[in-house]
Amino acid sequence: MSEIEIADVAAGFSIGGKDTQGPSVDWLRPIDTQLRHLRNREIDKAYQDAASSEFKSVTTEEDFTKFINRYPIFFSHTSMTVETKAVQSDEAEITVLLNPEKEAVPVNYLLKREPSGWKIWSMNVAPTFSEKADGLLKDPMTLRVPVEGLFEALHNKDVSKAYREYTSQAFREATPIDGFRKFLQNFPAISDFDEKEYRDASIEKTTGKLEVGLFDPKGTTIVEYTLGIEEDQWKIWGIRIVDQNPQRATVKKRGTSKEEEEDQAIPVSTPEASVSTMMFPKVEVGTGLNLKGEIADPSAVLKSPHGEIYVNLYVVTGNAHVRVNVHLEHVDSHSRMPAVSTTLQQDGDSVLSFSFSSPPQGWPKGRYQIKVSTSTGLERTFTFSIE
Repeated sequence: MSEIEIADVAAGFSIGGKDTQGPSVDWLRPIDTQLRHLRNREIDKAYQDAASSEFKSVTTEEDFTKFINRYPIFFSHTSMTVETKAVQSDEAEITVLLNPEKEAVPVNYLLKREPSGWKIWSMNVAPTFSEKADGLLKDPMTLRVPVEGLFEALHNKDVSKAYREYTSQAFREATPIDGFRKFLQNFPAISDFDEKEYRDASIEKTTGKLEVGLFDPKGTTIVEYTLGIEEDQWKIWGIRIVDQNPQRATVKKRGTSKEEEEDQAIPVSTPEASVSTMMFPKVEVGTGLNLKGEIADPSAVLKSPHGEIYVNLYVVTGNAHVRVNVHLEHVDSHSRMPAVSTTLQQDGDSVLSFSFSSPPQGWPKGRYQIKVSTSTGLERTFTFSIE
């Protein structure tokens, strides 16, 4: 793999790539500019200097800042290699690896040539895991580590530490600490129990589930923790009360004496028995299905499709009865297809499939947005393009 040096990058930082030597690598400049600013923690400059006008029109600086803060590698990386590239006259698809000899985090860029030069049109971080994280994914016993830390912090009455150190960033963005405190007040067994029993533990792809039985004088509370990998550690994505011993009350049967009174279970109503973070980690877009009904060759760039566009939306820690709405919008013309909707049938992870029929004149070229919203107020936007 050949190496090229950019004169204005920070000392000790190098760029390499496949077939990048030649008279012009102008398309690499906005990526280098963005990453240089991010290494200096100048997120505002990374946004202003490297992003295209269309990028800024649909992504605010605040949203960009939240996205960047999810990936500490943007601040800590010291090297980058260009892994793949497809460069045309006014458009380029580039995949770079940050710290290729260590974490090797892939970042996918779509760039456009504007009058002022090449600019970043869209970007996303491909999921990748270090050797340490791969080890965690193979061992369900490791799911106990953050839950044990949470229990210890709560036992010491340090709610702030429990919230800050053992929950994921997405959890904290969706659930403010006051909401977390309220949840703990509603279900005190989570922080004040006599004994615990670890029950079912499982890992499916990159999501962990851990069920714990908590015992106190009032009975048993069954709690399910959903976890994901963040910074090479398991972090808590959601906490759900699965079951709780019913309260007991003395109820007299009609027509019986006092001595025949018996205990009757009164179910405990738990309308807020979870603090889970429903997430849409990714979508897949394509123009055809294989024999299994899956999207064949999903891509962020579709080549002149003539029929339907298929969309798979991945849901993590979903909640039953939540309504999910999906809008497809052509950014250049601001035209929008009619929304398609569905309702989640059960809690947990799932994949929702949608399709959009081609307009009579065919799919216009350019950039598209898939806007996802839910009846609970969650929103997420994904982008792809048609050439």
